[in-house]
Amino acid sequence: MVIVKFIIAPLLTCILLCIDWYVWKAVKAALKNRGTRTRESVTYLFWGVTFVALRFLWGYIFIDEDLLSADARLVMLMVVIAVYPAKLFSLALITCTDLLNPPKGIKEKAVRKKALPMPKN
Repeated sequence: MVIVKFIIAPLLTCILLCIDWYVWKAVKAALKNRGTRTRESVTYLFWGVTFVALRFLWGYIFIDEDLLSADARLVMLMVVIAVYPAKLFSLALITCTDLLNPPKGIKEKAVRKKALPMPKN
């Protein structure tokens, strides 16, 4: 149990934060042409939900079962289960989109390389 608390929980948190950062970059790019107020609202909502979910995950792992009721622990777990599968689904969609549609610069460089004539010796 000590391994779960002190090794796996921080490692899992780091992995989840990396997923959140990748999804956030896609959300931020999608909101590029929106108003400042909208971007700020979405920023606070996204990272607020992330903070609450991670806080509940750490609470579920580190708080003794005697201190919280079974219902409170169930709510904590359900928040984490509700937030992260949605982000993992978003991650899968974003990754597929990135692989199928590479950025313009990469595609143009590949086309330009094919179009260049071979030098003669």
